[in-house]
Amino acid sequence: MRLLLPTFLLLVTLACSGPAAPGPGPRGEMVTIAVASLPPTLDPHRFAALSPRRFGLFEALTTISPRGKVDPELAARWEVREPTRWRVLLATGRRFHDGTAVTAVAVKASLDRASEPANRLPVAGYLATVREVQAIDAITLEVVTTAPDPLLPRRLSQVAILPSSLAERPLSSDWSREAIGSGPYRLAAWAPNERLVLEAVAEHPAQPAVRTVVVRPLPEGAARVAALQRGEADLIVDTPAESAAALQAAGMTVAAGEAGVSVSVLLDATRPSLRDRRVRQALNYALDKERFVREVYRGFATLERGQPIGPSTVGFHSSLEPYPYDPAQAKALLSAAESPRLTLRFDVFVTSPEVRESAFLIQSQLAEVGVTLDLQVVTESTSYLDRLAGRLPRAELTTATLLSVPLLDAEPVLQWFRSTPPAGAPWLENPRFDAAVTAASTTLDPAARQALLQQAVAELRADPAVLFLVQPQRVWATRGLTGVEPRPDNEPRPEVLRRR
Repeated sequence: MRLLLPTFLLLVTLACSGPAAPGPGPRGEMVTIAVASLPPTLDPHRFAALSPRRFGLFEALTTISPRGKVDPELAARWEVREPTRWRVLLATGRRFHDGTAVTAVAVKASLDRASEPANRLPVAGYLATVREVQAIDAITLEVVTTAPDPLLPRRLSQVAILPSSLAERPLSSDWSREAIGSGPYRLAAWAPNERLVLEAVAEHPAQPAVRTVVVRPLPEGAARVAALQRGEADLIVDTPAESAAALQAAGMTVAAGEAGVSVSVLLDATRPSLRDRRVRQALNYALDKERFVREVYRGFATLERGQPIGPSTVGFHSSLEPYPYDPAQAKALLSAAESPRLTLRFDVFVTSPEVRESAFLIQSQLAEVGVTLDLQVVTESTSYLDRLAGRLPRAELTTATLLSVPLLDAEPVLQWFRSTPPAGAPWLENPRFDAAVTAASTTLDPAARQALLQQAVAELRADPAVLFLVQPQRVWATRGLTGVEPRPDNEPRPEVLRRR
């Protein structure tokens, strides 16, 4: 377990390594953020985190708010010119930290670098539908796609824009220590796995109030909590739920928000034992989801409302309700499906203590309605992925984490339940569901697309290929800061922080 350095030692260390960081100033001029980990490189194209911003160092053309709205960042606005042609107008007067202007040529260089197949960069998937980027004039671009892509404005939020001087360097060059972006903070110091220090850009439109931001990785949740309690951190992310009450009692603020994550159990509806939808409905009725919220997540989760997405995700169906806890209904459905006693295999890939706790709770609750689970813990990730894709014989039930983050759109989640999923064998074969998801993938009108996604979501609730459980929340804690709003991408935005 690694602990934060005492404040005085931290300042000495910063002064003695890397580019000089601003010295200590009045309270409010420096904020320390403790996170579980830092990316191995500051090159936002090389390492695809949930956010490309690196705590305000970089910006993209667009950004997605915690409530799922696409907002302008370096782009001022965008529009569909033709079904496969988007026009993007850049905000005027924006500059990189080296003083060069943010132009259409620079944006094109970044998008070309990120999408070039030969570069094999992890962010390329966000630009998979992009055929060509054209710089029309200094502030105007056109993006041509291979097919109508309603997700393009969201995809562009994941590709940071670099000055041409960096975008055109050979990939063999790691320029982390001289990273240049256009965000509200510029690089002051970088020590991989130790710290990231950023200095405010006073002329940035966001007008950050905090002068210096220090981001330190502390992998253990208890270490982050201790750092906050000792005053060595002002804000921590991934706060352990069991520590929240003690922090609040000590006068600190604990905030929770949507994570865009569904901790799910997939049901293989193609298997004979689960082919009848009444059996899969019964499994959902048999689970007391409130117990998962209370006992597993200590209150920091919300019930899934019959869909593996949350309210901030495009496609969320507000009229749907969670499957109620109704063991009698579960038994009746199992009897009607002529499956009063079932034995099913349950593959559990333990990615967190909560997954393990949830698996045993599922096993005990399903036993109460006559369903026996042969629980098998899978410890090797390759074996798990092979089972998930159907390359190895898979169980009737398999744990999975479904992500609508970072795009906060239902389509990437729903794709897994199509009869032709992105990878491997299908979990569900439902023509009505397939038709709705397929149509939504190329429908550019937002209202029409929302209706199609909701149609698919409603079909999935009625013909479930998943146990609808809970949506865990992001939990952050702070001492003395305002502007703290947990984000699905789990990266604080220092420019909105203020001292009380």
